[in-house]
Amino acid sequence: MKQPPKSRDTERTLAGDFLRERPDRIPTDYWATDEVTSRLCRELGCRNVEELYTKLHIDGLVTIDPPRVNTHTPGDSATDLWGLRRRLIDYGEGTYDEFDNHPLAHMTTVGSSTPIPGPAPTTTTTTCSVK
Repeated sequence: MKQPPKSRDTERTLAGDFLRERPDRIPTDYWATDEVTSRLCRELGCRNVEELYTKLHIDGLVTIDPPRVNTHTPGDSATDLWGLRRRLIDYGEGTYDEFDNHPLAHMTTVGSSTPIPGPAPTTTTTTCSVK
């Protein structure tokens, strides 16, 4: 079987996710706390995250979204748009956010569910990172 030509990160992601073409390999991503990323860079001799991604063949996540109109569930400023709360977890060398609740946790049967209001059509999320 002929192997597809090697592609750059963006081309690989576009091929697999949008164009429904076979990429040269599965696109990869990486998520970690800043402390873990810093240690990986130090241990692997990388000057920055871009060098780390290159060395480990990480494509990275590409997202482009418009600015956020609302940041929480209407009437509950402690939650995000989906009704989820997060709490800060301190692990000694840093912190990370962890989900603290789930809006369906009280359910015991399918019939016991109540509608969960999702974001309104005029509400958008915010992130803009392009590798």
